[in-house]
Amino acid sequence: MSTDDDNAAEETAGQDPWLKERLQQRRALAKRQGRFSPLLVTALAVALVYAALAGWLALSEPEKAKSPEIIIALGPEPDPPANGKRTSEGEDLSKLLRRAGPDLPPPMPLTEKKTEEPAAEKAPAETLIPQEPEPEEGAEKAQEEAARALAKAPIEALTKESKYGPLPVIGADGTRPWQAYARPQEPIEGPAAALVIGGLGISESATANAIEKLPAEVSLAFAPYGRNLQRWIDEARADGHEVLLELPMEPFDYPNNDPGPYTLLTGASAADNLDRLDWLLSRFTGYVGVLPYQGARFTAEKGAMMPIIEALSARGLLYIDAGVGRRSVAGELASENAMPWASGDRLIDPALRENIIETSLDNLTEDAGKQGTAIGTGSGFPITVEKALEWTQTLEEAGITLIPVSAAVKRKMEKTQ
Repeated sequence: MSTDDDNAAEETAGQDPWLKERLQQRRALAKRQGRFSPLLVTALAVALVYAALAGWLALSEPEKAKSPEIIIALGPEPDPPANGKRTSEGEDLSKLLRRAGPDLPPPMPLTEKKTEEPAAEKAPAETLIPQEPEPEEGAEKAQEEAARALAKAPIEALTKESKYGPLPVIGADGTRPWQAYARPQEPIEGPAAALVIGGLGISESATANAIEKLPAEVSLAFAPYGRNLQRWIDEARADGHEVLLELPMEPFDYPNNDPGPYTLLTGASAADNLDRLDWLLSRFTGYVGVLPYQGARFTAEKGAMMPIIEALSARGLLYIDAGVGRRSVAGELASENAMPWASGDRLIDPALRENIIETSLDNLTEDAGKQGTAIGTGSGFPITVEKALEWTQTLEEAGITLIPVSAAVKRKMEKTQ
C-alpha cells in the first residue's frame, strides 16, 4: 500500500476507532517486514556461505602446483654374454670354453659410485706446514713390482717387420729371443718343477684370473686368436710371467676337430705352412718359444714338421713338446738343429675335476723329485688355476723349487749333455 493510501485510510480511521487500531497494526507489521525482507535474508545467507567457503579455502590452501611426473617402468636388462668376445667365425667364445669345463666366474659386481665430499678448506697457517710423507709400504710394493717386471716387448734388436707384423729374429750379437724374453732364474740345487698354463688370451676373465693369481714363476701360453693380445702379454710380463705362443697343428681327426684358422697341416706345402707360421708368430711379441696346440698328426710327420722346427730354431725360439703323444718327432728334429727344447712330463688337468687335478699335481711333484726337473702343462680354467695356486704353496715344504719353463728347459738340456 502506498503512502497516499495510508493517509486516506488514516483520515477515515479517525472517524472509526476500530479501523484506526487495525491501521496501526498494519504499519507495525510493514516496518518489521521492511527491515527483514525475504530478499535481504536471502542475500545475507548467500554472503554467509561465501564467507565460510573463503575461510575454508584460506585455512586449507594447497601447495604450489607441481609439474606432473611421468614414471616409466624399466624392464630387466638383458644378460650380458659370458665374456663379450666372439671368434672370427662369430661363435661365442664362452661356448668353446664350456665344452671342456665349467663356466667362467661371473664378472665383478658393479659398485655404487660414491660422491666425493668437498675437501675442507685449510687455514692459511696449515698450508705452510709440509704434509707427512706416505708410508714406505707403497714405495716398497712398487719396488717389488718393478723388480719382478720383465722387459717390455718388443726388443727392437730382436724384431723384424713382415707383411703380417713383427717377427722374432736372432740379434746381430747372437742374442736369441728366448734368452732375452726369459724370466731370470738363479742357479739352484735340488729338484725343480715348472708349470705352463695355456689357452689364454681368448677369455678376458680367464686370462686376468691366471695373470693375477698365479706366482710369477708360472709360465703362461697364449692362443693366437684372442683380441688385444699384446696388451695381455704386456700385463703378464709386467707381473713377471714369461710367455709362450701356442701353435695350432693338425690332429688325427681333422677336419672334424679343427684347431682354428692358419692351422699347420700335413697336406699343405712347406711354403704354405711357413707362411701360416709367419702369421701365427706375428700375433704378438715377447714370447720365449712355442708349444703345439693339439697337433698329434702333424708332429708325427717328419716331412711336415722339419721346416717348422728349422724356422723356429732360426728365429731363436725354444720348443715345448707337450700334449701331442709319443709319436712326435719334434724333439728329435730340435736336437738336430741345436734348438732348446723339452718335453712336457704331465698334463695336470686331463679332466676338469678337483680330485684328478690334485692327483696330477701330486704326481708332478713326484716327477720332479725323481727326475730332478719336471714340466707340467694345463689350461687356464678357473678350477685348474685355483688348484695350481694351492699346489705352488706346497712345494717349499716338499723341497721342490718352482722355476719358469725356460729355466726347466736349460736344466733338462744340461742333464742330457
